[in-house]
Amino acid sequence: MPKVDVGFFLRTAVYMVTAMVIPLTPRTLLASEAPAITEVKYYSRGNSPGLWPYQNALLLLALEKTRRDYGDYVITYYAEMLSSSRAKFETERGRLINLHYSTGWEGEFLNEENIIKIRHPILKGLLGMRSLVIRKEDIAKFEKVNSVQDLKRFRAGQGKSWYDVSILQNQGIQVVPSTVFQNLAPMLVAKRFEFLPLSILEAQAAVDSFEHPSRKIAISDDLALFYPLPIHLCISKSAPDLAQRLDVGVARTVADGSLEQLFSAHFGFVEQQIRNKNIKTLLLENPHLSKADNQTLTANFIARFGDKLQIVPQHQ
Repeated sequence: MPKVDVGFFLRTAVYMVTAMVIPLTPRTLLASEAPAITEVKYYSRGNSPGLWPYQNALLLLALEKTRRDYGDYVITYYAEMLSSSRAKFETERGRLINLHYSTGWEGEFLNEENIIKIRHPILKGLLGMRSLVIRKEDIAKFEKVNSVQDLKRFRAGQGKSWYDVSILQNQGIQVVPSTVFQNLAPMLVAKRFEFLPLSILEAQAAVDSFEHPSRKIAISDDLALFYPLPIHLCISKSAPDLAQRLDVGVARTVADGSLEQLFSAHFGFVEQQIRNKNIKTLLLENPHLSKADNQTLTANFIARFGDKLQIVPQHQ
C-alpha cells in the first residue's frame, strides 16, 4: 500500500509505491535493467468534486495494471485549485503537473500538440448527459419543455471557463457565467438564471455540496440534455513513457472488465436512475467536434441508453 506524505509543497500528497518489481523471467533482474520509477504529477482538482474519486481510482488502477511491465510509481497530487486554462498550461509544461483529465484543450497560450491524449472511453458517454438543477418552484415550468426551442426561454448558469458554455451558446441558449462554482447555487436561487446543467454523474454530489441554497433547488426528474463530451487523460509530451503506460493500463482495464466494475462501484446509482425514470433527453451538438464525431458519439449513447430514455432529436 502507498505511504502518504502530507504537507508537501503546495499542499500536495505524495504516494510512494515501494513494492518489489516482479521480473518478467525467472532470472534475477539486475539493477541496471530495472524500470525507472514512473513519476506522476497529477492535478487532482480537474472537473467537479463528484468525479474526483473515480478519476483518482482509475489512475491508480491503470498504474497497478502495468506495474509488472513498467515498475513502481510515485504520485504527487497537486491539490491547489487552478483555472481550467492554467491547469492545461501547467500540464503542457510538465513541471508542477504532467497529467489531468480534460474534455477539451482550447484556450489562449495553449497548444494541443504539447500533450498526449489517452482516448479510451471511460465514462460511457454520460459526462455529456446533463441533469438540470432548477428551483423547486420552477419544476412545473420545466415539465413543459419538449424541445431545445422551448429551453431557449430560460437562462443557463455555468462556470465561466467551462467547455459547456460555448456548446450551450451555440444552440442559442443564454449563459450566465460564474468564476466560482459554489456561487452558482445562490445565483440560481436569486433568479440570476433558471437552470444549471451538470453531468448526471455529478449533479447530486454538487447539490449536496451546496449548503443553505440546496433546500430551494432540485434536480429535474423529467428533463435532461445530451451532447457528446468525451473526456481524456491528458499527459504532457515531456512524459511519453507515462502516456504509454497509462494507454496500456486503461486498455487492460477495459479488456478485463475492471473498468466496468470500477464505474459501477462509483456510478451504478446513475445507471439505475436512467433505467427507472424515462427521462426526456434533448440532443444537442458539440461545435468543438467534427460532424462525424458528433454523429458517432451520439449514436453510441443512444445505442447504450436510448431504450431507457425519451430521446428528442435536435431538429424535429
